[in-house]
Amino acid sequence: MTVGFVFIYFSSCKKEPVYSCNEGINNYVYQTMSGHAGISRDSLAKFGIDTQFAIFKSLPASGKLRIFTEKFALLLEDASISKTDKDHLEP
Repeated sequence: MTVGFVFIYFSSCKKEPVYSCNEGINNYVYQTMSGHAGISRDSLAKFGIDTQFAIFKSLPASGKLRIFTEKFALLLEDASISKTDKDHLEP
């Protein structure tokens, strides 16, 4: 009897991803997730750091890749980076 109860209890639990330990930020990300699907790095940078991390975690792999690609492009345009570093960053 106890084994059946434990099995039903654990098999009926659905775990949703947690994007932030801050409940307010986590709820915000869930409520606006579809609006952030195509977010740019510039738009993401306008949020506070905790919200940035949560939104980034909610993105699919292609969205994360897009953000990193935009960041690398920005780094390559930076005049303060040495030619050696730029050569290392270029694909």
